[in-house]
Amino acid sequence: MNDRRTLSHFVWHDCLTPDIDKALNYFEKLVNWDVQDQTWPNIGRYPIIQRNDRPIAGILELPKFLKDSGVPSYWTGYVETSIKAAEESIPKLRGQMFTMPTKSSMGTSFVFTDTGGAVLAAYELSDSFNIPSSSSLDEFVWRRLYSVDNERSYQFYNALFGWKQSGEFANELIDESGALIADMAGPPSWLESDTWVYFLGIEDLAATVSTIEKYGGSVIEDTKVHNRRAIVSKDSQGAVIGFVQWE
Repeated sequence: MNDRRTLSHFVWHDCLTPDIDKALNYFEKLVNWDVQDQTWPNIGRYPIIQRNDRPIAGILELPKFLKDSGVPSYWTGYVETSIKAAEESIPKLRGQMFTMPTKSSMGTSFVFTDTGGAVLAAYELSDSFNIPSSSSLDEFVWRRLYSVDNERSYQFYNALFGWKQSGEFANELIDESGALIADMAGPPSWLESDTWVYFLGIEDLAATVSTIEKYGGSVIEDTKVHNRRAIVSKDSQGAVIGFVQWE
């Protein structure tokens, strides 16, 4: 792996939902995305979301066993790392492997839970596949880990990915390049277990709030991201996602 492959930064996001079309129809009202509706081996239908001619996320059908268990839609992020190293480290750090490593044209990935039960994914991209980082409108610009024990969570991710606390704010995390990538917060009232929330940068937060409520979503928290007004919401199928006033 070259240096770009060792930065432990977020490179991908997936939405798992019981109704792909309903999810697409909802988000097209909120953000300016281009969608390539694809079908992948061993996955099935997998619409790829693009922004500025770059792939940034995908939408998958929620597996039947999760549907039957009453699990709502959810988003998960993918952190670029060595799959072998992550697979060996997670059990030692008292996390749990949720899926086994799976290969695709983009690379190899698996989903896991950390010590607090928050879901995340490890991703080792293939050498031919490059997803440039960005912080543009209608893209994922920030991530937040809501945890009942921030110190425990920090120790887990520090050991797994080499993330460190920002010198300025202890609740902010930086990757191996020194770039800010996420922050940590205590559990709000709507939280049932530790969870990651991913924030999309949008131009008009007030208009976004109105659209969310109009099309069956709900705002569950008003918050701040780098002193910018932000919200945490649930979409029409229960997936938690954040929006932040970005420009």
